[in-house]
Amino acid sequence: MRIAAGLAIFLAAAVGVEVVSPNSPVQLGLLVTALAFGVLLAAVPVPYLPAMALILFVAVPQQAVGYLNGASPAALALFAWALRKALRRVPSGRSPVLVMIARSAGVAVVLWSTFLLMHAATANTFTTSRNWIVSLTLAAVLPLFVAGPTREARAVWSVWPIVTLVAASYAAIEFLLQSNALFESLYALVGRPVEQQWAVYRSHASFGHPLYAATFFATSAAAGLARWLIDRSSLVWIIASIVGLTVTVSRGALLAVAAAAAVVFFVGWLQFKKGDLPGYRSGLVITCAMGVAALSTGLLQTRSGALEASTSSLARTEVLSIALATVRETGWRGTGAGTSDQSIQSWNDQGLMVESSPLQVLVSLGIPGSLAFAILIAVLLAHCLRTRNLAALGAIVAFVVAISGYNAIESLLPLHAFMGVLFLLVIAGPPEHHSASAGRSASTEDTPGPAGCTPPDKAHNAGVSHQRR
Repeated sequence: MRIAAGLAIFLAAAVGVEVVSPNSPVQLGLLVTALAFGVLLAAVPVPYLPAMALILFVAVPQQAVGYLNGASPAALALFAWALRKALRRVPSGRSPVLVMIARSAGVAVVLWSTFLLMHAATANTFTTSRNWIVSLTLAAVLPLFVAGPTREARAVWSVWPIVTLVAASYAAIEFLLQSNALFESLYALVGRPVEQQWAVYRSHASFGHPLYAATFFATSAAAGLARWLIDRSSLVWIIASIVGLTVTVSRGALLAVAAAAAVVFFVGWLQFKKGDLPGYRSGLVITCAMGVAALSTGLLQTRSGALEASTSSLARTEVLSIALATVRETGWRGTGAGTSDQSIQSWNDQGLMVESSPLQVLVSLGIPGSLAFAILIAVLLAHCLRTRNLAALGAIVAFVVAISGYNAIESLLPLHAFMGVLFLLVIAGPPEHHSASAGRSASTEDTPGPAGCTPPDKAHNAGVSHQRR
């Protein structure tokens, strides 16, 4: 089984690399790298592959190295995980209804995208659409079908704070130096330099753009805050996330943290008993303190008062009518996956981009695809509420709000892998329940009851109202 998995993973890793001869050293190097990566994906223990995907998402300068027909290294790690789990053929219980609906919605997005690829794609957009479909399928949709990812979620929750701390430390040093010597040299080497055109310096670390980095830090901050409410063990994680977020000088990402915090505190007050969240009151203090600290730097105020910030806000408003006119012309069925920026050009003489992920999906996938995507996110949020998974709830809310303010879902394909990891954390259930199964054997942990279901001792509490704070 492992040999078969290794072969499949290698083929996936090598896709998009042309057959080479010894006279093609660059392509030969790519094949060798793909082979080594395929061996690594086949050798890493299955429960650690999603954590590895998270590390690859953060560490690999994707804007510099590009993709393999749409598949980033992080997406390939998630594909390898799903494949190897499937080959093990471990029986699992029936999945919750909400998870099944999420899977159906994910498949609907892929099927509708494929339909548009076959019927709406042009010679100029076919490759773009195909790459987007490959990336979303491998990174975000397949993880929905892996049952019982408890051990994987525990590994992700363990690695995520460390990855955040490293990334935030680098971003802070970058801001102090006003330069990203390591990664900017890589971008310049491949002809994709990062140009700082803002009123203040904005750190981007390994992500290639401040908004990409801000999305990661905002999601981390929300997840860390929710974990603090539960077990008061994530203060360093929260501080690192806010520091990283602050030096990206992103207004939308800060709003995303505020929105996620409001949701987490409200749901915590509504669904949990008074003693279930020992970090609730101190969490309120931490949230206010971190917000004041971020605003007191003056970075956001300086940028908000700059011409480029007001121009950016105006462009986001103006592109709305252009996007709606474009998708209306298609009969609201969409222009094809990943093609929103290309498709609006006939209506757009100002060179604007569709700087909103939901609007990108509406233009590219029309009403059918947008509806399927909305259902996917909505039922995952509902599943978080059903299982009282505060940490995943906060992370999903912050992620969705953050990417709603810029062109993320089509412009940064590795973001699909981050989204897939978040989906995994939703299905796995609350992180505080994972420790209860820490002593079980691997076979037992791979075959829990219904994926993501609340444990029996919590089942009653999950479905009834609780004493409010």
